[in-house]
Amino acid sequence: MNALSIDVEEWFHLCRSERFVPASSWGRLESRVEAGTRAVLRILAEHNVRATFFILGYVAERHPNLVREIARAGHEIGTHGYWHRRLDDQSPEEFEEDLRSSIELLTAISGREIRCYRAPEWSMSRSTSWAYEILARNGIRYDSSVLPLKREEERLPGSIPTGHGVVREFPLSTRSLRVVNIPFSNGTAVRLLPLSAIAASIRRSNRAGIPVNLSLHSWDGDAGFPHIVLPLVRGFLHYLNRNTAHRKLRALLATFPFGTIATAVNRFLESPPPRGSSGRPFDNGRRGRRSCDGKPDPSPLLPTGSPCGR
Repeated sequence: MNALSIDVEEWFHLCRSERFVPASSWGRLESRVEAGTRAVLRILAEHNVRATFFILGYVAERHPNLVREIARAGHEIGTHGYWHRRLDDQSPEEFEEDLRSSIELLTAISGREIRCYRAPEWSMSRSTSWAYEILARNGIRYDSSVLPLKREEERLPGSIPTGHGVVREFPLSTRSLRVVNIPFSNGTAVRLLPLSAIAASIRRSNRAGIPVNLSLHSWDGDAGFPHIVLPLVRGFLHYLNRNTAHRKLRALLATFPFGTIATAVNRFLESPPPRGSSGRPFDNGRRGRRSCDGKPDPSPLLPTGSPCGR
């Protein structure tokens, strides 16, 4: 079982782009989140697939009926935070306030327990792994916020112990090259890569017993949202091939099994792949490890063989 998730946010929710899209302008920009999300909901209904929707608190407050619609369709409700700020742009205190605000809002609107979280821009890293403790303290049991670009970083789902219980992590899926790992299953990759390349990567992972974490934005298939001036590379990645995402999603749903983050992670951890599979689970080699200050280290993001991350 592979996982499918949708980040429910506006097309202008871009991290570290205050110069180009200041938060003070958000209320004046055209909202496209309902149209984009409903298009995805129709595709999922066509294929009878349940997914995880990581909903931004900002969106939930302004579009509560959209949250209810997602919940009524049977999808898993997760939080994407409230203001779409990267973890490394917040203090632990700021992060917890942002997280709690979004959880309380989503719970009140959907009537669901919020157990899943995704950090904006996959910003969970070695330096922000303090966030796992905060996630667990606030009832989060599943996280999908890691982008393992370095070859020594773990690429498989796994369990992270905290003082408030275990958080199960499902990183973004990548293909390992000689020097780095290359994502093939996020929204940018789905829009830029040929369908055949994406399908081949999923098939290769599944044959090894490894689930794929396919993730799109609610705006990835929306060819109608306005153009704004962005830095060259960012603008290229943000706007290119938006009209291809939904076609590719339909093809992938017709070919491979998909479900929610929680379902995919639980099934994988109950029946892990045989030895020799590519990648390493998050708890592999971490039990009993000590951090640089001598305390037990729950971080899953230390490179193997480098106990202090140096």
